[in-house]
Amino acid sequence: MGLQQAMAEFTFWYNAIRPHQHLNGRTPLEAWQGIDPYQQIPNGTYLFQAWDGLLAGVYLRR
Repeated sequence: MGLQQAMAEFTFWYNAIRPHQHLNGRTPLEAWQGIDPYQQIPNGTYLFQAWDGLLAGVYLRR
C-alpha cells in the first residue's frame, strides 16, 4: 500500500466514519453538511476496515 492510499483511507475514516466528541457524536462530514444523524435514517450502512483493523467503523450512507 502506498502512502497516498493510506492517507486517503485515514482521511475517509476520520471525516466520514469516526464520531467526534466535540461535534456531539457527529462526524466532520455530517457537521459540514448540516446532517443530524439522530434525526435522519441512513440510506445504507457499510462496514469499513483498513490498516489491518486499526481503522474500523460503520459508514452511514446518506
